[in-house]
Parts: sequence; C-alpha cells; structure tokens
Amino acid sequence: MILTQVDLPNEFRDLELLSVDVTCNSEVLPFRLVVVYRPPDSSKDNNERLVSALDWLGNGCARLCVMGDLNLPAFNWEQFVYPASNLYNSFADLICSHGLSQIVEEPTRGQSILDVVLISDVLSCDAVEVSPPISTSDHNTVCFELNIAFTQQKSSVALSSKRNYAKADWNSICNMLSSVDWHIAFSNCTTAQQLWDVFRSITDQVIDSFVPFFKDSKHVSKPKLYPKHVRKLYAEKKELISHIPYS
Repeated sequence: MILTQVDLPNEFRDLELLSVDVTCNSEVLPFRLVVVYRPPDSSKDNNERLVSALDWLGNGCARLCVMGDLNLPAFNWEQFVYPASNLYNSFADLICSHGLSQIVEEPTRGQSILDVVLISDVLSCDAVEVSPPISTSDHNTVCFELNIAFTQQKSSVALSSKRNYAKADWNSICNMLSSVDWHIAFSNCTTAQQLWDVFRSITDQVIDSFVPFFKDSKHVSKPKLYPKHVRKLYAEKKELISHIPYS
C-alpha cells in the first residue's frame, strides 16, 4: 500500500483537514481519502474555506472519499433535503458538483447523522456499518470496506495488421474508384463469384494504396469509472427525485 499526503495550499492548512492518496502500485488509480472535522461553531469564513478546500481536493481526482464530522444535523441525506442557508447550500452544491454519495444511513450521534462518508464511486465501497462508540466518544463508529485495488489491465495489442480508416485518404479513394471502368472490369465475368473477385481485387488495391495501418502500441484498459460529469448528473438526479411529492 502506497500513501502520499496531499500538500494543501497555505490558505487551507489551518483547517482541521487531512488528505492522502492511497494506491497499491503505479498501475492502480489512486483513491483520495479526506478526513475532515467542521466544528459546530465555525465562522462563516472558515466554512467557506473548508468548502473551497474540499472542492480543490476533488478537482481532477478520479476517485474521492470524504469522511468525518461535518456537523450538519439538519441535512436529510436520504431525501437530500436541507435548510435554505448558505452553510447547507454550499455543502449540497459541493456534493453535487463532485458526484458524491453519502453512504452512512444510520444516526451517528443521538438521532442525527453527523459523521458522513461521501464517496464518488459507490461500487468501491461495501459493508457499511454503524457501531457503538469507542471509549468515551459520544459518536458512533462508522466502519466500511474500501476497494482500492481496481488494477489497470495491461495488454500488448499488435495493431500493425489492422487498417486505420480514420487516417485514410478518402479523396484519393473516391477519385480512384470513380476512374474505374466497371463495364470493362466485369466484361469477362460469367459468374457472381468472378464478379466478386474482380471487385475485391480493385478495392483491395485502393485500400493498400490509401489506407494506412495502425502503428504497434500498448494500450491500457483503465478501471471502469463513471466520469465526473456523469457522477454530477447522478447526484443532481438523486436530489430532484427526492423533491418529487408523494401522493
């Protein structure tokens, strides 16, 4: 396991925030883990800087997991309903912007869900469990399994025998085919097979002349992850669905 601490800009270093990139090796996309605590008496400036810091950490990050105590007791995570205030609006916008999903579904202190696990790829997370507090803590413990090792599968693909039609000289192909006198070309043909053989011979010559081969290269099949804009749309869809009135 390889852990690399994320170096935050100076403007965020006084916040109660820690982030590391976790991976198994160079062939695995890193998972950015962020641990955060927002005191309930945080000033407006600190709240805004905390949201900006989390936004900075999420930008350009393929996989993101934000966990900690945000002290947002009035946030209804199941229905994605929250009070109309700058504090709640800013965190809701952040969550939608990065396509995050809250996976803690049980209260962590009293009847409130104060401790959250916001994750961009819910398929990488499993076995979420809220357990009793540890020692003298007044918060329940949140346990979950995180699958880090979505390895990239390398495969050497020989492409030198495949035509790259995207780079074909289509103007020359059209000119050459239009210059063929097909009546003369087919004049000695008496069967369908002979007609096909002549046609294939001419078209093969055109392809050989004006359609290049792919160059040999190594392709890497990356982990199947929803791109950021899809995760964002999914989060927005979830929010809209939560506001549909039930009869």
